[in-house]
Amino acid sequence: MEKLSKFLLKTKKLITILWKKDPNYQVTRSFAFLMLPLTFVAGLFICFVLPVSYYYFSKQEKINQAEFHAKYLASIFREVIETYPLNWEDVIKQKLKIINADCVVFYDSRNRIIATLGKRPETFIDKITTVKVKCPVHFNNELYGFVEVSLSILHVWLNIVKILIISILIGTIEGLALWLIPVFYIWQDEKNINQSRRELLQERERLKASEDRYRVLFEFAPDGFVVSTLEGEIVHFNKRFANMIRFEGESPTRLNAKKFYVDPLERDRLIDELVKNGEIRNKEVLLRRIDGEEFTALLSMRLIGASVFKEEVSISNTTHTLIFAAIRDISKLKEMEKQLLQAQKLESVGLLAGGIAHDFNNILAVISGYNELLRYSLKDSNSIYYTEVIEKSIRRAKELVNNLLAFARAGKYKTELINLNDILKDLESLLVHTFDKRIVFRFELSSDLSFIFADSSQITQVIMNLCINARDALLSKGGGRILIKTYSQFIQKDIFTITGDRIPPGQYVILEIEDNGPGIPPEIIGKIFEPFFTTKPVGEGTGLGLSVVYGIVRNHGGYIDVRSKPGETKFLVYFPKAQAIDQPKKILVGKSIPIDLRGQGTILVVDDEKEIRQFIRSVLEEHGYRVIEAQNGYEAIEIFQEKAHEIDLVLLDLIMPEMDGKDTFWNLKKLLPNIRVILLTGYVADSTVRSMLNNGARAFLTKPFRLQDLLVVVNQVLTETKYSGAS
Repeated sequence: MEKLSKFLLKTKKLITILWKKDPNYQVTRSFAFLMLPLTFVAGLFICFVLPVSYYYFSKQEKINQAEFHAKYLASIFREVIETYPLNWEDVIKQKLKIINADCVVFYDSRNRIIATLGKRPETFIDKITTVKVKCPVHFNNELYGFVEVSLSILHVWLNIVKILIISILIGTIEGLALWLIPVFYIWQDEKNINQSRRELLQERERLKASEDRYRVLFEFAPDGFVVSTLEGEIVHFNKRFANMIRFEGESPTRLNAKKFYVDPLERDRLIDELVKNGEIRNKEVLLRRIDGEEFTALLSMRLIGASVFKEEVSISNTTHTLIFAAIRDISKLKEMEKQLLQAQKLESVGLLAGGIAHDFNNILAVISGYNELLRYSLKDSNSIYYTEVIEKSIRRAKELVNNLLAFARAGKYKTELINLNDILKDLESLLVHTFDKRIVFRFELSSDLSFIFADSSQITQVIMNLCINARDALLSKGGGRILIKTYSQFIQKDIFTITGDRIPPGQYVILEIEDNGPGIPPEIIGKIFEPFFTTKPVGEGTGLGLSVVYGIVRNHGGYIDVRSKPGETKFLVYFPKAQAIDQPKKILVGKSIPIDLRGQGTILVVDDEKEIRQFIRSVLEEHGYRVIEAQNGYEAIEIFQEKAHEIDLVLLDLIMPEMDGKDTFWNLKKLLPNIRVILLTGYVADSTVRSMLNNGARAFLTKPFRLQDLLVVVNQVLTETKYSGAS
């Protein structure tokens, strides 16, 4: 009952689907309508095949029965005639009782009726309900006559009517079954197909979304992606790879990956490693772009199946494995690394130069001081001349040290608000008239140039050194042109210079000095700002020109860069616009003041150089002062703690081991806030000096200094006259 209920429910759903023409079940509907006439024909066949079969087999049975009777009568016919010639018909009738024949007709050899037993069928109904069988009778191999037996099949026709009614019912049910069962199966299959189609569409959407994500990642990734065969034939690539190798017109798929390796054998080595390990990660290789430019890249490779790209590109049937390679151009990182190393190198050299300058200034201070003492004690004119020669050599050495200090960015400048155009206009006549006539100058000065804070004398030295450098390059090829330009420019993003410095965004005043000389070879362009590096013959250059320029520019908060190729070399100097930095306080320069250089008081001299302490002690004691020595900051603090009430002044060296002058100064101020201090140094940064001067230091002296400068500064500080700077 439950199964019947389910069947009827399914039938109802099916009829609803067929009636409403559900588009999801077109196959079921089409099959159902195509199947309907076929099942109708099948039903008809079933309805008639049973009665027809029954009629045929029943009639055949009657025919066989009649034939049997006919043969029997034919066998006894001659015997009866011969035995009972007078009453053969009665004997025949007796014989016929046992065969139940409806009619028997005897014919002679000429087919004429001899006798008839029973009623012969005459009407149409009688004829269709009777079967006849005619059998020959032979005697001595001759035809004697015929016997015809007729049997009624009326009961067959009556049974056929009953069978037809039953077969119509069975045929209708069977026809419906033949129609419904396949339709049910088709419906179920189409239902499953629709479900599979929906799942397929969902899967297709997921695949499409996945493909879109893949394409976005593949096409817009910052790395270059390329797919190639083991032999190097490129079959697929992304836009980044195309931009990376800079191809124009020619598709990379027509190229071989081996072409992009600077060393052709390197790819073979990578392939061997890839086949062995299955993948390669972040291997640094040297590649070549289509235009020939070499660049460094990080290469990652992996083996993939060729079927992945079977539909997108034409791949031979013999190719089963492809190589997927991810390429990251790190040439800029390498250049930045190189610049960073160069900057660190210059910084290290600068520290070395500053240290050398400090020690050398200490040596010069001793030589200069004792040479001056010697000159005052001599009376012989020749001996005095010798000391003057020594003094000139000391001044030359001092200039060399100042150059080193400029490179080390440790010199002291007098900065003020200036316009680069004013300096260039003052220098124009000097440059044009002092340089070789084969050198032609051109000036392109911006009319609305911004102001900068700078030391005009130092900026003059920068311009002169760069012009001299350009002049030497031009004269090596017989002459040429020097173009000097100034302009203001806003830098929107970081610029990395050849020295490794990073120029941050901002407003700059740019000095550009360009020549059309032979250019700077690439192998040495990164070394030109190093101190003592020169390409000139021995004795023709110190190698400090560009290093001094670099130091001066950086000390002014600026940057310098160079760009060079055959026929053009351009130096660009970037100075911050005036409002970008604070204007420093002016520091006065010491002068010879005609006063009495003798004095009195106790002075603590703190310096790590014994010779300098002894020289200062000799000078001061000869002029009436009492001197206490300390060789480092710790010793100075210890002495001051014991004799603070005795000490009137401290001469303090800024550069000392263990505790430098700055820390010593702050510790002394804790002991005595109003302490009088004069700073001594071989080199000093402006910010350090200004900070200490603003916090109580009375003055500073730059080594080497003259006796008069020392005595004047000491005298004025002790007499409470504010004094700053002597050189």
